[in-house]
Amino acid sequence: MVDGGSTDGTQAIALSSGVRLIHCTRGRARQMNEGAKQARGKSLYFLHADTLPPIDWLEQLRHHGPLPCCFRLCFTGQERVPLLRLYASFTRYDLPAFRFGDQSLWVLRKDFQAVGGFPDWRLLEDNELVRRLRRYRGFVVLDGHVTTSPRKYLRYGLVRTQATYVLLYALYRLGARQSYLTTIYRRLLS
Repeated sequence: MVDGGSTDGTQAIALSSGVRLIHCTRGRARQMNEGAKQARGKSLYFLHADTLPPIDWLEQLRHHGPLPCCFRLCFTGQERVPLLRLYASFTRYDLPAFRFGDQSLWVLRKDFQAVGGFPDWRLLEDNELVRRLRRYRGFVVLDGHVTTSPRKYLRYGLVRTQATYVLLYALYRLGARQSYLTTIYRRLLS
């Protein structure tokens, strides 16, 4: 696990669970790139701390082939919240607009390195990496579902949060700079 200086007890939990802890400067892209650099295997699996893979995740990864891939998404408790179910259902479509880090990411190390890893961005670094991998080698969305926390949706409101994500993605696709995207994100979801 790569930690960017958390102060919420994450480090102690990781160490007590026998996880190798890597310290890095703050920033999700930096942390994931550092984890990839320190990893020893031929393949890499990126999973956010608030996301759980499907029970048979390893089996699914073993059988899908060498292309980079992710899982579909579901939110904890989405059965009680129709809008969360709707948002999660979009991830079954193989469209770039629906590829984000919460879905996890499996990739061969050589392919990850060939496309330069995660760009050192504050936002949408995961989507950009998937776009690069898709152009370079292809990409697959597996049938299984990861389960992630809807905490941001619940904190800021389902519609407001999703509208902010749509706005940020549209601006990113139009070429907006990271500093501008970060300013909008902080104004709307901080």
